[in-house]
Amino acid sequence: MSAPSQYTYRARRTAQQAPTELEQFGEGNILPLLRHYFPQVDPRTGTRMPNFDFGPLIEAAARTSAKIDLAEENEGFLDQVIFGLANPDMCHPGIQDIAQDRELVVLLLVRHLKKFGGLVLPPLPAARDLQDAHRQTVAADMAAGREPAQMHYPNWYVFKAPIFETSGDGY
Repeated sequence: MSAPSQYTYRARRTAQQAPTELEQFGEGNILPLLRHYFPQVDPRTGTRMPNFDFGPLIEAAARTSAKIDLAEENEGFLDQVIFGLANPDMCHPGIQDIAQDRELVVLLLVRHLKKFGGLVLPPLPAARDLQDAHRQTVAADMAAGREPAQMHYPNWYVFKAPIFETSGDGY
């Protein structure tokens, strides 16, 4: 078994497991901050819970951060997430959890717009037509046992005026 990344957070780490850098930082800095400024109240008694377990929150944030890193380090990753979202039966198993995470998908789309100008997304016609053709290509690749070709949606900044001026179907 390989050692965890230094940016892994294990909320249920055992005493025998050496803490990662994030675990050291989280336990020494993030947890005290959360406990002090975001106190949890016991709904039954109305009293503060000073030792509330925020570990799972930090663990979830670390996983989300890793997914954002994956999206930013791999050109075309977001295209595959969107294709998987629009075509769940053809979604790569490695990105299904991302494609099903509405908040993360929106966050990645906003970040993509800021960095690269955004993507034209289905169900807009410019994306839908390409996607329908790509679906057939992926089905043929999968039937032949080949690695499916990757979907590439058009850049929104190139098409933004025509899409919104000519689309009359409410999308």
